[in-house]
Amino acid sequence: MQLLKLILSLTLLIHFHHSTAQSKFSGESDTMIDSSRQMLRIYKLPANTLVDKVSWRDSVYRFPTFQYGRITLATGFSPEEKVRLNYNLYLGHMQMITGNGDTSHVKQLKDVKFISIGDHLFVNDYKIGYIEVIHNSSVALGILNIMITADVDARTTTSRYDRYYMKKEYYYFFDKDNKPSKATRATIQKLFPDQQQNIKAYLGENRIDFESRQDLIKLLTFCDELSKGDRN
Repeated sequence: MQLLKLILSLTLLIHFHHSTAQSKFSGESDTMIDSSRQMLRIYKLPANTLVDKVSWRDSVYRFPTFQYGRITLATGFSPEEKVRLNYNLYLGHMQMITGNGDTSHVKQLKDVKFISIGDHLFVNDYKIGYIEVIHNSSVALGILNIMITADVDARTTTSRYDRYYMKKEYYYFFDKDNKPSKATRATIQKLFPDQQQNIKAYLGENRIDFESRQDLIKLLTFCDELSKGDRN
C-alpha cells in the first residue's frame, strides 16, 4: 500500500510540473504557450523604455508601411487630398504622415466615419475605435485589432517593472446603418429577425467559433443565402 501511495504521489508531481513549466522569456519578443496550448507572440516593453525604441516597434502597425488613404466624414464629405495613413494597434489610433514628414494622430472625432487605406476600409466608432471591414454582405463583418496587456508568469520575467503585450482580435457585425455590434449568437439572430429559427438550428448543428474569421464568414454566407431565399 505504501508503494502504491508513493507511485501515485510521484505521478501527481510529474503532471503538475509539466502543466506549469514555462520557458524563460528571452529578448523583446518571444513566443509562449497559453493555458489552451495556443501559441502567442508576446512583446516585451522594458522598464523606462518607449515603444519606438524597442526592436518590435514596427509590429504595432497594421501595415508594413504608411499608405495613401482617404478620410471620409459622417456627412459624406471627403477631402480630395490623400494622406499617408497607418493604424497603430498599440495606441488604438489612426496615424498619418504630415506635410513635413512627422507622424501625427488622426483626431478621434465623431465626425470621422470612414478611413480607407489602400484597399482596406475602416469604420470609426467613437466608443470602440477603428474596425476594419473584412467581409462585405448584407451584414458586414469587421475586426478590431489592438494590443492588450499580456498576463505573463512572473517566474519567466527578468524585471517586475517590464510590461508585456499581445495582439488581440475582436469581431463585430455591421448592420445596414454601419452600426457595429459584438459578434455573438444573440447579435446574429437579432440582425436576421425573420430567420431566427433557421439560424438557431444552424448554430445547433455547426460548431461556430465566434472568435474565428472563417467561421463567422461561413455563418454570414449562410444567413445571406436565407435572406436571398426570402426575397425570391
